[in-house]
Amino acid sequence: MTVKEQLKNFETVAEKLLSQKLVSEDVLQTAIEEAIKHERSLLRVLVDNGSLKESDRLRFLHKTLELPVVSLRDIMPRPEVSGFLSVDKCRRHRIVPLRIESSKLLIAMEDPTDISACTAAETASEMDLKPVLASAADIDLAISRMPDLDSADAQAPGTSPIIQKLVLLVLTFVPSVAFYMAIFLSGKNGPAFTRELDEFGRVLFLLLTWGSWASIAYFITDIVFGSKPKR
Repeated sequence: MTVKEQLKNFETVAEKLLSQKLVSEDVLQTAIEEAIKHERSLLRVLVDNGSLKESDRLRFLHKTLELPVVSLRDIMPRPEVSGFLSVDKCRRHRIVPLRIESSKLLIAMEDPTDISACTAAETASEMDLKPVLASAADIDLAISRMPDLDSADAQAPGTSPIIQKLVLLVLTFVPSVAFYMAIFLSGKNGPAFTRELDEFGRVLFLLLTWGSWASIAYFITDIVFGSKPKR
């Protein structure tokens, strides 16, 4: 989102805040400048600097957007959506994916007017959003209970993409080269069927056997590392 688009969005929210007489123009102007500079939600800036109460923020969004306010105290993300967004992204954008409803992602948001948060959720899930409102405290609580999948993957032993690719490379080529050398350099002592092959037949034999072994090597790395080599 460009600064111009962000400013236009903030001005729309600002107009509604002014119409409801929740903040003054001077306070809004300062908050907009800070929100753009630090890429933050305008409403979060106003709450953090004491210009807007948390309860007033929720009421404003509920009234303006006509969205329900939900409690996340006893709600946890469903397994099918828990991997859509990392804990870091949820914390940065103040959002919590909850479940899928009618092919849409039900997502608790601190500020649904935050375009960057909506874009991050839509991009990660590749789904349309169905936002609901949640308090800052509930968002923090829900995020604290989310499994940090990125950290778990980073700390898991033997799961480095580079290591996986090196192992796959070795498994694919070293046994194959040794096998071909043993057959085709053995001359008259090699298998009878290989002695009868012409050049085209040998190339075809090499391609077929190497392709089969490469598939086996790929699944060996899958078993050893618990996942196929990352691309």
